[in-house]
Amino acid sequence: MNLIDLVRRVLVKILRIDKDFFLREELKEYKVDSEKFCWNDIPIYLRNSGSDYRVFKQVLIDEEYSFFNHLINYYLNGSVKNLVDAGANIGLTSLYFLRKYPHVQLMLIEMDSKNLQVLKRNLTGFSDHIVVNKALWIHSNGVVIDRTFRDGQSWSLSAKESHSDLELVESAVLLNILNDHKWHEIDVLKIDIEGAEQKIIIEEPSFINVIDKTKLLCIEIHDEVASRIQICDFLSKAGFQLYSKGETVFGVNKKLCEFQ
Repeated sequence: MNLIDLVRRVLVKILRIDKDFFLREELKEYKVDSEKFCWNDIPIYLRNSGSDYRVFKQVLIDEEYSFFNHLINYYLNGSVKNLVDAGANIGLTSLYFLRKYPHVQLMLIEMDSKNLQVLKRNLTGFSDHIVVNKALWIHSNGVVIDRTFRDGQSWSLSAKESHSDLELVESAVLLNILNDHKWHEIDVLKIDIEGAEQKIIIEEPSFINVIDKTKLLCIEIHDEVASRIQICDFLSKAGFQLYSKGETVFGVNKKLCEFQ
């Protein structure tokens, strides 16, 4: 931790400053100083409380998915037909790819209703997208939202098994969602579902059928609750060349892409 970060943490603790105060100050150069603003001529809505500002910085300013662009340019000739955004949060990852590939068809999967409200506002003006308000899981019997994972804010919500009917949210198997919408091929699959990736990839038997028809994928692996070794081994055996960038694993399907 550098000195500046240490001073900020002390000020946050002693003065009880909102922990995103400094981030909002940093982002003012991008005119991010209100709940609604424009980013590269695209209207964006962020909530003043919670993790939205940090998501904005990671996805749109720091471009955490920029490595995908290199893979897309090399293996897909710079063109993306469709993209599945699983764990879409408030839609900023989809906006990032829309800015790069304006003709992409999107499927956004998000389980939290409050995130979904913001997502829909952020996707206003873009017609070619499907929004699925369900949790990805290994069955369709419903799950509960775990608000205790990591910092418990809106970017860290995780699904978990429920043993009662209280506060259930709808769940679905990814292959069933794709079949319902007649998506038989996927150019890009992005998964960021806060630890549920272990269930989806390792325990859900039809997931192999999904990635068999997926050209490029990226999965954020949350090492506290998921086995990076197991997941990477599964993907490698399924025919993917893997690249690790921080928490995220990017994959190229060697059976569908001309691999060199």
